[in-house]
Amino acid sequence: MDDNKNIVPAEAVDAALDVLREAKNDSDMGEVLDLQGPKKLLRKLDFVLMPMILGTWLMQSLDKTTLGAAAIFDIRQETHLVGTEYSWLGSMFFLGWIVFEYPATFLLQRFPVGKVLAALVTAWGAVLMCHAACSNFAGLATVRTLLGAFEAGCNPACMVIFGMFYTRAEQPFRMGIWIGFGGVAYILGGIISYGIGHIQSALSTWKILYLIYGSITICWGVFLWVWIPDSPLSARFLTEEERKAVVLRIAENGTGLENKHWKKAQASQVPGIWVELFQGIIILSLGYTGLQTTLMTMPSGAVQIIGCTAASYFASRFKNLRIAMSLLFILPFLVGSLGLRLFDDSRPWGRLVCLWLCFFFASPYGIGMALVNANTAGHTKRITTNAMYIIGAGTGSFMGPFFFKSNQEPYYSLGFDFMFVTFSCEVAVLVGLFAVLWTRNRSRRLARGNIKADVWGASQNGFLDLTDIENEDYEYVY
Repeated sequence: MDDNKNIVPAEAVDAALDVLREAKNDSDMGEVLDLQGPKKLLRKLDFVLMPMILGTWLMQSLDKTTLGAAAIFDIRQETHLVGTEYSWLGSMFFLGWIVFEYPATFLLQRFPVGKVLAALVTAWGAVLMCHAACSNFAGLATVRTLLGAFEAGCNPACMVIFGMFYTRAEQPFRMGIWIGFGGVAYILGGIISYGIGHIQSALSTWKILYLIYGSITICWGVFLWVWIPDSPLSARFLTEEERKAVVLRIAENGTGLENKHWKKAQASQVPGIWVELFQGIIILSLGYTGLQTTLMTMPSGAVQIIGCTAASYFASRFKNLRIAMSLLFILPFLVGSLGLRLFDDSRPWGRLVCLWLCFFFASPYGIGMALVNANTAGHTKRITTNAMYIIGAGTGSFMGPFFFKSNQEPYYSLGFDFMFVTFSCEVAVLVGLFAVLWTRNRSRRLARGNIKADVWGASQNGFLDLTDIENEDYEYVY
């Protein structure tokens, strides 16, 4: 690497570089290094940090399902929704998500990640409660847009936290559990909705649902403000030695921890949720009552949990198997969407099973997040790339509901055709991504004369906040 490239402004250096440099020549680091084993420090991270991340995803997943649950409890009739207005409500959430993704990314770059996440969770909990005050499409569209805006920063914040505390080898399995935990939301949400459906009150059932979910979310946001760390260097649940050990573990990623200096150059280097929204309506059409429908959505959650956990386990267990696992777990989704297109009401159980199979869509999504996190170095670039990945998902989710036309209810032939085509295209994209990453690794190995990458150089360059392009010792995973 050119010597000039090693001259990095002080404000651009990662916050943990001093810890790494101190560790290199510290004769007393043996005790710290002993903490790196999975039986001690890793277990502590899993039992303290992971529940906070999982709980946040659970809150977000529960809150995303509220519109579908409210549809079971007559929100469409009571707010006089007609034509495509219900589809628009599904899309308005993602409009707010897309528009606010980059502002949220900037906040995560400039301010403590944990505090930003806690503030966003509290804000979207308040907006969720405001749904109960709406009586028409305009009001619902407004709060749905705000809800998407405040939830926009959740995923990139969690991905940044994963990158700060876990190695690249550890991330896929834990990210898979994280995304799979959204399946718990379907199971828990089904139980909660079933209970709420039995409440006798002058207030509409769907309004009670929003008030309960919103109040729980606000409480969770306050909890996060107190406990979730902004980085390993400020984690209250870690000792001083454990904080150093986390920095040493993450050094091998070559991605660094965090840097509060926004770098335009790094930002410029970054060149099936719809089925959730209409799941309740499809199940209602099979002859189930509203209360029965709340329970019949629960197997969808089990499918998501099983798919995400299995895919992420194998992606972590075997080197460079992440894209292969994504391709494998897209297949059940393709089968499910095709079955929903072909089966009619004469085969209700066939349609129901195919609907559940569609929830394998979350498996490649979780592995994709891990791929983005593991293959992007430089704090600004990593946050920006995370945002672009989520904006892509949000754009598809914004478009999706418009392919589920009310005059095609409950078969939604155009919608399921669109799902099948888009996920087929994803197969081609994943194959192309594999080729690109494999080629880059091969080119760098040839440039080094087939000499193994300098791990220490890669880690130190990572803490200089160099990107994966600038860091010539960086190795991609796939």
